[in-house]
Amino acid sequence: MPRIYCDAIERTIVNSDRHQKEFGKMFFIFIVLLELSQSTGNVLTVNRGFEGAIPAIPSLSCDFDFDFCSWRNDSSAEFTWIRRQGETPSIYTGPPWDHTTKDANVGHYIYIETSSPRQKGDKARLVSQVIGTAGTYCLRLQLHMHGLNVKDLNVYLKGRLTHRVRMLTRLSGPWSIEGRDEPRVFGEDGDWWNEERVEFNIVEPAQLVLEGVRGENYRGDIAIDDITITQSSCPSALVDCSFDNDTCGWRQMFDDDFNWLPNVGETRTRDTGPSSDHTRADNVVYDITDGRYLFIEASWPRVEGDKARLLSTDISCATNTSPTFTFWYNMHGTGTGVLRVYTMVGATTNLLWQLSGNQGEDWRRASVQIPTNFVNSNERFNIIIEGERKDYKGDSAIDDITMTGCYITNDDNNTGVYNSSVTAATSTQPFTPINITGVVDGDSPLLDSLSCNFDQQNICGWSHDVNGDFDWTINKGKTLSLRTGPIHDHTSGVGWYIYMEASSPRLRGQTAILRTPPIPASLRICMRFYYHMFGKSMGSLSVFIARPSVPRLIPKWSADGQQSSNQSEWKFAEVDLFQTFVYQIIIRGTRGSSFYSDMAIDDITITRGGCRKYRLLYHKS
Repeated sequence: MPRIYCDAIERTIVNSDRHQKEFGKMFFIFIVLLELSQSTGNVLTVNRGFEGAIPAIPSLSCDFDFDFCSWRNDSSAEFTWIRRQGETPSIYTGPPWDHTTKDANVGHYIYIETSSPRQKGDKARLVSQVIGTAGTYCLRLQLHMHGLNVKDLNVYLKGRLTHRVRMLTRLSGPWSIEGRDEPRVFGEDGDWWNEERVEFNIVEPAQLVLEGVRGENYRGDIAIDDITITQSSCPSALVDCSFDNDTCGWRQMFDDDFNWLPNVGETRTRDTGPSSDHTRADNVVYDITDGRYLFIEASWPRVEGDKARLLSTDISCATNTSPTFTFWYNMHGTGTGVLRVYTMVGATTNLLWQLSGNQGEDWRRASVQIPTNFVNSNERFNIIIEGERKDYKGDSAIDDITMTGCYITNDDNNTGVYNSSVTAATSTQPFTPINITGVVDGDSPLLDSLSCNFDQQNICGWSHDVNGDFDWTINKGKTLSLRTGPIHDHTSGVGWYIYMEASSPRLRGQTAILRTPPIPASLRICMRFYYHMFGKSMGSLSVFIARPSVPRLIPKWSADGQQSSNQSEWKFAEVDLFQTFVYQIIIRGTRGSSFYSDMAIDDITITRGGCRKYRLLYHKS
């Protein structure tokens, strides 16, 4: 609205009495605020935001039918998200239509096009407006991961003041595949769009980042539609799922060999698997070919012992109940392996139920009692369903999951990422203890200060330790030596990281050490980070716990020798940390036998709560 028009309105109104004049001033202020909101695209509210930030929650919900709304592509990524109508250009991947309208001629969605010139590991990032109001938020989106080589969708939260990046979740595909011998799976909603929910907390002005990662080849198009963000917790739901429309929050696990897949009707291998889903098999109202179930495809390239694992979202049970986890299974085939059910808390799993071998052609019901300690302690836990392959006539299937007395909760620390290629190390090296004082009660500022992507060209809340022979170096681009070290950072490809320079005068066995401030006792935390170890004489990288007045380190994690396959490959690790005493975290790099030993670290995040490590520990209940 033009300013001269506003002035005319004010003059007209205030030519009356005093009350009208006050009303005129208020109306004028309203018009100015309206102009500001239209020019910035932000919704102005009376909520108090952070100092210097957008003073309200921007409108981040989008169905992409007209444009990208307030979202934008990150120009520093290798490629971009594309707005699309109908099928993607590549066969055997991508959706046939959007989720909103389910009409290939009407609605739109966004997706990553993974055909040439894209290469494995290339990333496309979509960035939101700044969220300037503190509080708890719920992100809901429709995700499509159809294609044999679909990789990951990562969701990050990036602080605008600290510039620290925190991973909220990592969603792995594929959820469905297709080929000449593998028909596409459709259901009552016309396709396999899957709703995902992520709950997160804002403690500083921040932006959401949606990152799509390209897999092995062109059959890896990932699509997103119908994003909604509300300032509230994600709604709780019952643990019930028929898999006819989506997975109800169940996710593929990362530390396994292959995936559970949806199917309609028979599986493609004769004499194994169900002939239809369980939900509608006994209901004459429905066509039984419409219903979907999940199964493990045991044909080549699967080998004996391969495992597929399905993970629930966080679950809580009401007190004074006797919760039971119930599901239907089909284990038909002479080569049927093992089906197992676990509970998981943090990194610890507990085997509740298992069955092996051919159980016949019919669907059968299983009821598993949940241990009472989860009820009495009101502790959050997860359910894991694991199918193990024996031979190609072993297509096990599940359907119609229910759970009495329990409901789904939400946790923004569940990333679903675990690297099992490295193990804890032993240490006999003496270590000079440092007096630990000044531990504060409020741990959130402390943990936030330890998350670091090094793009501010400092090491955040970490410090170089006096026990090291030299310091870690902050660097951008490649290191000084050829054929060792990374050529770019992990965060954006153009940012900063820290590395250990192994050239002369460095000697074999010398160390560079980082140390945290004191961390309170009995505080369970998860440390996640990316590391780069490329070089023919690479040394070792270790994580330890230092206890006050104790001259030895407690080993927690270690990687030895070359881990990265080239100078672009960053590896991921996470370490679950919990001590009953005040402690400090130590990261120690040890130089190898020559200068081909430049190791690097980037994107450290430390969050309250245990990691969701997916290494299964076989403890029978």
